[in-house]
Amino acid sequence: NLGCLHNMLDNPGAAIDYFQRCGDLMAGDPRAEAQVQMKLSLTYAANGDNYEAIERCLKCLKLCRQNEDLQQEASCLFTLGSIYYEAGEVRQAVEALEQSLVLRRKARDKVGLAEALNKLGLTYCDIGYDLRAIDYFEQSLVICEDSADLHGQAACLQHLGNVFKMQKDNALAVDFFQRCLAVYAKVGDRQGAAD
Repeated sequence: NLGCLHNMLDNPGAAIDYFQRCGDLMAGDPRAEAQVQMKLSLTYAANGDNYEAIERCLKCLKLCRQNEDLQQEASCLFTLGSIYYEAGEVRQAVEALEQSLVLRRKARDKVGLAEALNKLGLTYCDIGYDLRAIDYFEQSLVICEDSADLHGQAACLQHLGNVFKMQKDNALAVDFFQRCLAVYAKVGDRQGAAD
């Protein structure tokens, strides 16, 4: 808790110190060690140290696989893919995110599945694989609609609008942006509507 608090207070050095101490206390408990490594990974990533964030995430991944914890492994792979993506390592990002997607399907984790599909869509969009991006965004949108996740729906609609705008298909882009705006209005998200 102290590590998380220091993260919120924008004091990463103290957060890392507390997480490392926590890791020492949890030695011998692989599940707890994996959680500590994940918290360290997120802390390093939030402070721009992607190399150390990746190293910690890989340690977490190894522990998750030893524990045969599919949910935690899928979450770790998603985080690893996100960090690789931020570091500009797109190939590794896609590999990790695709592995996360497989595990989330296996675990029937709809929220995680929609999240992974959305992140993969963004990644593919950034490297010019627009059709694959559209496919992933549409799959994520269906899951968000089925689970009544309005914020997820808005994000998918906005991403689809952006892809069609880049493809110069203005009619479809406008349609998706209008649908996105309607969802943001429904949930009262003025910032989302303004974006």
